[in-house]
Amino acid sequence: MLHYDIKWRDFITMVAAVNGTEAYQNQMIPMFAQELKDPSNKGDIYEIFLKTHHRLKTQVPGQIPEFRSTLSLKLSLKNIFKP
Repeated sequence: MLHYDIKWRDFITMVAAVNGTEAYQNQMIPMFAQELKDPSNKGDIYEIFLKTHHRLKTQVPGQIPEFRSTLSLKLSLKNIFKP
């Protein structure tokens, strides 16, 4: 098994609302959990965050979520939710 040493510079974050705005209905965690469990996802954490970000912006009008990533490698969570 290959081990990658993830440095402090490799991070991925998402917050429900950018600074200065309110999270009207904090749906981010449930949406993120749904994306993690979705069998169509291939385990790529960046794509899962991106889909969650898009759903949050679309389904909760007026909320401005923030998504940041400095990942330099693909980070996969493949098969973490096996039935």
